[in-house]
Amino acid sequence: MFIKIMCLALIVGFSAMAVVSAYKLTVYYRIKKRGKFAEGTIAGLKEKTNILVSMGASMNQESPKLVHPIVEYTDADGNTARAVYRGYEMKGKGTYTEGKQVQIKYDPLKPEDIIIIGDSNFHGNCWCCAVLGIIFAAICVIMYKIMLF
Repeated sequence: MFIKIMCLALIVGFSAMAVVSAYKLTVYYRIKKRGKFAEGTIAGLKEKTNILVSMGASMNQESPKLVHPIVEYTDADGNTARAVYRGYEMKGKGTYTEGKQVQIKYDPLKPEDIIIIGDSNFHGNCWCCAVLGIIFAAICVIMYKIMLF
């Protein structure tokens, strides 16, 4: 019974991972298709603890944090906007530092949706998570069906 519940939990977890990644990909391709270019400045970093990264840390170390850059830019109409980039890096890596100039593409209809030009990790990570989520969810479904018989 416990194993069946674990399989169901894994199915839900991996399915959620695939859905969230697929959503991020739709945002990425929407911006890529109809977005406009702008010059932005990294105005700050938003810290986030990731459960999977935290599980990999040892008990006596501080849990590693992820940072999402907060980008401030001026759109084509001259309005100043701030957006939290959906991509991230490990805190302390140094790619995203406050004050750094970055080239972005933003969605004119949703200025809070941006992509940083040159960040290939975001696109690749989303595809990888979406595909792996689907594969692992399918494996868990098969395991669950096998346990029913």
